[in-house]
Amino acid sequence: MTIENLFQELKAAYSESNLNSISARIIRLYRTKRFDSIINMGRKIREFIDFDLEKTNRIFNQLILLYHPDKYNYYNNLIEKYYLQKQQNALEKLAHILIIQKALFENQQTDSHDFVDLYTSQVHYDFDAEEISEMQQKGSFEDEWNSGNEDYCDFLQALQKREYSDEISAFQLEQLDDELDMQSTGIIDLDGLENCINLKALDLSDNGIINIAAISHLAALEKLYISNNNISDIEALLSLNNLKYLDVSFNDITSIETLLEMPALEFVNIIGNNVPPSQIDQLKRTGILVIF
Repeated sequence: MTIENLFQELKAAYSESNLNSISARIIRLYRTKRFDSIINMGRKIREFIDFDLEKTNRIFNQLILLYHPDKYNYYNNLIEKYYLQKQQNALEKLAHILIIQKALFENQQTDSHDFVDLYTSQVHYDFDAEEISEMQQKGSFEDEWNSGNEDYCDFLQALQKREYSDEISAFQLEQLDDELDMQSTGIIDLDGLENCINLKALDLSDNGIINIAAISHLAALEKLYISNNNISDIEALLSLNNLKYLDVSFNDITSIETLLEMPALEFVNIIGNNVPPSQIDQLKRTGILVIF
């Protein structure tokens, strides 16, 4: 492909309307729990973007951050710059969107849903009757959890199992200062987590957690993934003044007023929660990227 042809294709692909369409389709796949399609997209562009294919929620969040309409100016400035400088290799590194377009088109062949446009500055998507029916047929996370997992434990027990250790001291927990991945480890209680005061990133997705009070002690946290749990109250997050990135998708949350008082927050995924539209609008007005 010539640089001129590539330039034109990328300009069309990264148009605001196309970014709206791509984001809306990706959101629908996630909301209807078509996780195989999300993983497949991550796999298809892995040579461009580093994805952890074991973590569907993170793949989804990365895809949204890549193709959100707010990125329109960023991408188009890059495309213009590289074209004027005749940097075809640099333009080719942006071609992952062409692969994603094709993958979404393939999904569309068996999908008659008419996608609504996203708001220019925020992603918005509403359930329709077909999607609600589909999600009910697939069952809730709680149903899946109760039917498939009997080995429940608290945070400390889960960490001991993972580290093949009979005992982990509070001092050792305080030394954890990067990312801790405890996804799908059977945790229903966060006893012991309060000692991990230096963690920067924490993944507790796909467990059976209800109470997140222990997280309030983790003041250094910048990224928190707690999707697919049974959480309804997120007031404990209020003390996390450094938190930038939050995924609470597929929980039982009905209020996000706490998030309005979190000064560093930049991104939040609240898909699969019954949050009042008025609160979502309030959060959007603060400049936070809200996926809902």
